[in-house]
Amino acid sequence: MNKIYFVFVVGMMAVLSGCGDDDPTPAKERKVTYEITGNFSGKLLIVYTDPTGGNTTLTDVALPWSLEVTYPASVPGVGIGSQASVTGGAGQTAKLKIIVNGKEVKSGSATAGTLGELVLPTLAYTFQRGQVF
Repeated sequence: MNKIYFVFVVGMMAVLSGCGDDDPTPAKERKVTYEITGNFSGKLLIVYTDPTGGNTTLTDVALPWSLEVTYPASVPGVGIGSQASVTGGAGQTAKLKIIVNGKEVKSGSATAGTLGELVLPTLAYTFQRGQVF
């Protein structure tokens, strides 16, 4: 589990490290909603970009789950990923969404394997120039 978590965090950091923006126009705060729904009965480990641009980890989260985060202009992009910390039932599903300004901009889903394991794809989103709320 620790090896998978390490690969997950390193991958998320690599995706977000290239999210720079050379636009000199100051941006405003942005509101992002993360949402995970589905019938997965296990618990999830969730890692998402926090308002400082770092990562926050939540453990043993049950579905459905959502979180709204306000990001300052200094954060050029966000990311989120999740995997089972407690297995669910084989064939159960979960869907992960990033919603910006009320519009779904990224999504991914996964189905639990025969042992109830589940890994949702890591999603990243770079804010567009001038995207304000």
